[in-house]
Amino acid sequence: MASAIAGLFLVGGLTACGGGSSSGSAAAPGAASVTGVAASGAPIVDGLVTLTCGGAGEAAKTVAPNASTGAFTFTLDNCSAPYVLSIAGTIGDSQGTLVSVLAAAPAAGVTTTANITPITNAIAATLASTGDPLDLIANISTEKAGLTAVLISARRDALAAALADTLVAAGLPATFDLIGGTFSADRTGMDKLLDNIKVQVTPAGVTLTNVAGTKSDDMGNTPGTAPTADLSAGGFTFTKNTTVAQATAAKMSATLDDSSIGDSIRDLINACFAQPKATRGSFAANNLSAACQAMPIATDYLNDGKNRISEFDPLLTNANYDGAVFGKPEVIRFYSSTAADTRALIKFSLVRADGLSESYNIVGERSTANTAGVKSLRGNQRLFKVVVNGFVNKRTQIANKGTIAPAGTYYSTGIQFYVGMQEGGAGGTAGTSNTGRAVGFVKVTGPGLPAAGLFLRPTLAGCDSSYAIAVSATSTPPRCTSLFRAASRAVTTTDTDNFAALFGNATRPDFAAAQVSDATISAIQPFTSYKFELFNTSSVLVATYYERLRSRPATMGTIAGKDGEVDKLRWNTLSTDTVALINTPAGTAFSGGNPSSLTVKWKNEANTAPTFSVQVQSNPTGNTLFQDLVNVAFTAGSTVLTNTGQGWPNMGSVISTSGAAFNLVQLISRNQFDTKLYADWIY
Repeated sequence: MASAIAGLFLVGGLTACGGGSSSGSAAAPGAASVTGVAASGAPIVDGLVTLTCGGAGEAAKTVAPNASTGAFTFTLDNCSAPYVLSIAGTIGDSQGTLVSVLAAAPAAGVTTTANITPITNAIAATLASTGDPLDLIANISTEKAGLTAVLISARRDALAAALADTLVAAGLPATFDLIGGTFSADRTGMDKLLDNIKVQVTPAGVTLTNVAGTKSDDMGNTPGTAPTADLSAGGFTFTKNTTVAQATAAKMSATLDDSSIGDSIRDLINACFAQPKATRGSFAANNLSAACQAMPIATDYLNDGKNRISEFDPLLTNANYDGAVFGKPEVIRFYSSTAADTRALIKFSLVRADGLSESYNIVGERSTANTAGVKSLRGNQRLFKVVVNGFVNKRTQIANKGTIAPAGTYYSTGIQFYVGMQEGGAGGTAGTSNTGRAVGFVKVTGPGLPAAGLFLRPTLAGCDSSYAIAVSATSTPPRCTSLFRAASRAVTTTDTDNFAALFGNATRPDFAAAQVSDATISAIQPFTSYKFELFNTSSVLVATYYERLRSRPATMGTIAGKDGEVDKLRWNTLSTDTVALINTPAGTAFSGGNPSSLTVKWKNEANTAPTFSVQVQSNPTGNTLFQDLVNVAFTAGSTVLTNTGQGWPNMGSVISTSGAAFNLVQLISRNQFDTKLYADWIY
C-alpha cells in the first residue's frame, strides 16, 4: 500500500459522476434555471456547488448537489450572465475545485445545462486570462469579457475535436457537448471518458492523458526491462490558442477501458470493515470472519515488499478501522486490459473512525493465469517500494540569524524520490527489517536529473526511514533528504533566495548542477517514467523498476513577471503565535508550551490543498536533531507534537549562536495528482 495520507474524507458526498433530474434545489416556476452534474473521475465528497453571477454586486448562490448523483439546479433570478459554476470538495485523498462556464441565461421558464467536470475545468482554464480557472470566480468583473458564447464555443469545440475519437469510443457522438451534454454515473459514456482521461491544469496550458490509450507492462521485478511505451506520449496539451484544426490533428487515442475493476473489490472490503476488530480476525491467525475471507486478496499478494499479513493485518487488528469506509476507487493507469489479463494501478481512499483519511495504491488484477478470472488485489509483485512525485517548497526565513542568509521567502521546485527499506521475499514473504538489507544503493535516472544519475543511499544514521540523498554523511547529525531541487527563486525582489548558491555545489547532490530551465521542466509530461536501479552491497544490480511521475515540478517564471506556476499556487498559513514560538528569544522556554509537547496552529486557506501532515524539527545546538511528524485531518487547525514522547529542547537556548542550528515547522499538503507542497517556516 502507498503511504498513509491523513485528512478528512467525508462519505456523505458525491460518490462519482451522476445524472438525472434530481437536484440540490428546485427551480422556481417561470424562472430561467441552470442544471447540471458535478463529477470527476475520482469522487467529489462533501462538495458545495457555487454559481457566481456576472453582474456587479450580485450575490453568488450556493447549493449542495444530490449526494448520490451529483445533480444540482440553480434559478437565475437576480443573477446576470455570464456565469461561472464551481464545486469545491474532497477529491480522492486531497481537496480541489472544478470550474465550468455558461455565457447566457435561457429564456424565462427554460432550463439549460452546464456540468462541472475536469473537462469543463480545462475549458475554463483556457478562458481565464491567467490560465487559472479560479480567477474567473475571484475576478469575474474583469474576466467576464472573455466569457462570451463565441469564445466558450471555440474552446469547447477545440477540445471536443481532440477528444472526438475518444468520445465515439465511449458511445457518444463526436460532437458531444462537453459542457451541456447529459450523462449518468454508470461507467459508460462521459463517465467512462472521465475515468480514463487525466486532466491537469497549469498556467502554461492543460495536459490531458489517456491512461488507457498507451499502456506499458512495467510492474514486477525483472532487471533491465524497459517500458514498452511511455504514457506521456499519449498526452495532449490544450491552450487558449489551440484551434479546432490543430486539435483534430492531435487527436487522443480512441482506446478506453472499463474502470470498474476496483468497484466490486471495494464493496467486499467495506463489508469486512463494517465489522468490529474483535470479529474481523487476521491473516496471521488464519481466523478471518466470513465477510473478511470474502475480500478478494490473492494468496500470492505482494505489493511493495509486503504480503497479505504485513499489508492488511495492521488494519484488520486496529479498532481505528472499525467502520472504515473505502470510497469509489480511481484507476490511475492500466498495465494491460484483455479478457485474459486485466491489470490496473488503483487508488483506494478511506476514512477511519477517528476522522483521518488514508490512501493506498494497489494493483488490481483479473487474469486467467493468476486470479482464475476473478477481480482481485494481487499487488504490483515488487519486492521494494519506489515512489516518485513532483514537489514545490515555499520557505520563509523568519529572521537574519547569525551566519544564515537574510530573512525572506523563496520557492524551490523539483522531484521527490522514495525507496522503502523493507525487503520482500519470493512468493510474498513478509518484509524484513533494515538489518541485513540486500540493497546497498539506488541509482535513479530520468528527465531533469543528472546524466550520471541520482544516488540514494541507506547508510546515513538518522536517515533509516528510506534510502535518501546523502547531503552530508560526515556532519553531526548527518543530513539527508528525499528532495532533489531542480530550481529556486525568491518570491519578490525584496526577498533573498537562500538556495540559489547551492546549485552546482559539489557537496550538495540534492541540488541540480545548474538550475533547470522552465522549458525543460515544462517538457516533463505527466506519466513520464523514471528508472530505479537497485544494487546490492557488492554493487550488483538486483532489480530495476520504472515508476511514473504523475505530475511534474512547477515552473519558476520570473520575479518581475510573477509568471511561474509557483506564483499561482495557494499556500496555507502558520499562526503568528507558532511563528513566535520557533523564534523564541535565546535562553527562554516555549511561548505557551512546555518541553514535553509543542502545539502548532495553522489555517487551511480557501481553494488550497489542505494540510495532511505537520513536521517540526529543532536543532538548537547544531549537533542534535529533534523531530516529529504527525498526520492531521483536513479540518484540523492545530495539533500537538511530542517528539514521539521524548519531549523537546528549549528552542531558544543557543539558536542565535550557531549557523548549523535551526527551528523549523513544515505544513505538508498534496494535490490530487500527488504533487507535494511543503510550506516551511525556519529560524
